[in-house]
Amino acid sequence: MKRRVVILLTATLFFPPALLPLLFGCVEPQELRGTFQETQPIPADRDRAYRLSLFRFGEEVGGVIRFFEIGEYLNTRDNPYFLESSCSYFGPIRLSHDSFRFSMEDQADGKQHVFQFTALDTSTIQGQVNVLPLNSLQEEAQQIQFDLERVGLPLDRSCTTTAFDLEIELPSHTTEQYAQLALAIVYVGYDDQGNVTRTNPNTAFVVGLDRDELHWSTKERLTPPLPTSQGMSAPNYPTEGAVQYSLGYVVLFEDQASPGEYWHNVVGDQVVALSLDQVLLYIEEPAEYLDPSVAAIFSDLAEVSLGFGVYFVQHERHGNLAVVTTASRKATNRILLQEVAPQDRALFPVLLPEGLIP
Repeated sequence: MKRRVVILLTATLFFPPALLPLLFGCVEPQELRGTFQETQPIPADRDRAYRLSLFRFGEEVGGVIRFFEIGEYLNTRDNPYFLESSCSYFGPIRLSHDSFRFSMEDQADGKQHVFQFTALDTSTIQGQVNVLPLNSLQEEAQQIQFDLERVGLPLDRSCTTTAFDLEIELPSHTTEQYAQLALAIVYVGYDDQGNVTRTNPNTAFVVGLDRDELHWSTKERLTPPLPTSQGMSAPNYPTEGAVQYSLGYVVLFEDQASPGEYWHNVVGDQVVALSLDQVLLYIEEPAEYLDPSVAAIFSDLAEVSLGFGVYFVQHERHGNLAVVTTASRKATNRILLQEVAPQDRALFPVLLPEGLIP
């Protein structure tokens, strides 16, 4: 089970200037977006390995730091990234001379871990951590230095120290009508040319509906996954504000084509009901970096902090494209699914900045 860690941002200088490398270039925040981890093997005097998932927040960086405890069988020194032990969000933090720092209290041992990371280039980050003792009179601070290299893993925004649960209300259906029903979430974003992109839920994110002998359940609880980069807004957008977001639509479907998976364009996975006017918003904080035309659509964005919110939405049709025009925050995390007309079963309204609306 992952343990919880707490991040405390600090502006105090913990490292002497002599330890900072002399840099001749300047790395931009968007160039650091990605996944970085240590090269193997992990030295014998170390008991954990580190991985960084870095996001861009305007002119700042932030993300998730992940810990992998070294063991004899799973996280070995030659292959330390088998099972994540703990994680925590940090930032956003402004880069200073290609460096950023933060401190963290590890609730497993109560010790303060002070991190500094310096980008040597867009592919290599030099890391250093000072582990401060609980009692400075009895223990000495431990200092660890390591290098992180960019790897080709998908950018993972998740850190399961918190959970966001949805309450799903469904139309009534009998087992005679449908042999197999399941729930999935379709995330909708766009690329930097304004083309709509979607993710198809991973097998692990499809939830089979409960039933009795005659009827399918009309109430379910669902912990949503985070969207992948394909379902986020403007992936790799080079100049605009860095906060990415996605709209998630809960889908009730006949799980026929490929049991345990949902593909919105495959015959057999027929949509039975859809949360067409109630959506799940996922947003990377801080919200002030959103495109102003997007921020103006939503109410109470300040209550959405590095995570989810549930909204009522209205949309307009632009040919084959549906675009969200207004969004008001719901008081609860309850989403009601409705049966939709056949022509609307693949209708997932997208949220576009003003300049990309057809």
